[in-house]
Amino acid sequence: FTIMNCEFWAIYGVIDKTWPVYVTNFTGFALNLSYLIIFVLWQKKLPKFNRISIVIALVSGLALCFLFFYLFIPSKTIIGTLSAVMDMCMCFSPFQYVNEMYKARNNDYIPLSITIFLWLNNLVWTAFGFLKELDCFIILPNFLGLLFNTNQIFMWYQFYDPKKNKLWGNNEEEKKGLKDSESKFE
Repeated sequence: FTIMNCEFWAIYGVIDKTWPVYVTNFTGFALNLSYLIIFVLWQKKLPKFNRISIVIALVSGLALCFLFFYLFIPSKTIIGTLSAVMDMCMCFSPFQYVNEMYKARNNDYIPLSITIFLWLNNLVWTAFGFLKELDCFIILPNFLGLLFNTNQIFMWYQFYDPKKNKLWGNNEEEKKGLKDSESKFE
């Protein structure tokens, strides 16, 4: 899903002639594609022929998708809407774990570092959308993602427990391990 999001944003950037959008998303597209190719090729459970077939189908499908939307539907509105919808689906996908988090009263369901970097990413893209003549296709999904990630950070802190949280190094096992290692050097 991420690879398609990058592909659609890259097409949008090319159609809109906005180089930061297409350079960033073509780079993301290339990195995602190389990751998927490496992942598929290293699957030992599949026969080699099937792995190569999957890679060829993946690359061909993405190329055909790019050509179809770039050549036959070069509408900024249609591509921008599809890109914004995909972006919002990706931003709101972690909400599937909110119910489990509230039941368990545990913040392990929210990776704080990823949430913080997504918040920063959405902040930068929202600012870019405002600076780029109020581009609503960039502003809307990223502003909503900014609000959502802010909510996720607050939820993380709502269920923060310093006794069992390993992020800040406050759990008792680590303290005990540090005391044991300090006594060895004395």
